[in-house]
Amino acid sequence: LIVLWMVATGLAIGYYWIPGVAAVLEPLRVWQGEHELVGAFVSRVFFCGLVPGVFLLTVKAIRPKRPWATMVAQALWCGVWGLYYVYLYRWMSEWFGDGPELMTLVRKTAFDMFVWSAFVMIPLNAVFFFWVGHDLSLAKAKENWPRHFVRELVLPNYVTNWCIWIPVMMAVYAFPLTLQIHLGGLAGAFWALVLLYQNAHLQGR
Repeated sequence: LIVLWMVATGLAIGYYWIPGVAAVLEPLRVWQGEHELVGAFVSRVFFCGLVPGVFLLTVKAIRPKRPWATMVAQALWCGVWGLYYVYLYRWMSEWFGDGPELMTLVRKTAFDMFVWSAFVMIPLNAVFFFWVGHDLSLAKAKENWPRHFVRELVLPNYVTNWCIWIPVMMAVYAFPLTLQIHLGGLAGAFWALVLLYQNAHLQGR
């Protein structure tokens, strides 16, 4: 967790203060600007689908019964959300500002964490990964659906989500708009592994 914070913060600081870091990321920034939706979809499929998929296939502790199907389902799920994030990030830049100033980062992160994620992403991810954790079986998921789903699965995710993402998103929003989707995706690979491990643990794997 601390390593993730340090990497995100280090990249943000390096982008503005270390010669060469911005130049390295410039081709990605230009490419994303030219292929906005495709770039966002591909980025999230890679970082949040394929990268965690490698761990699904190789780490026994989290390997599901259907690893390949799980990897495809997760890649598509995250890829589609990448499209939504293009519009979310664009809207927040128009509403809260588009720069690395502290209050701009605070406003964007607060809206992301306490509005968007709290009422949209966390509940939907809880449902999706619960289904994934039951081997993509609606019947199994329905059979084992917790009596108090919100209290047992959704609410605990708030604490984990905020601990991980508040520092990370402060760093992500410091980058130019066209790079935010990729830096968020990079951190999303770690978060996807957390959710996969959590659901595998619930299933006793």
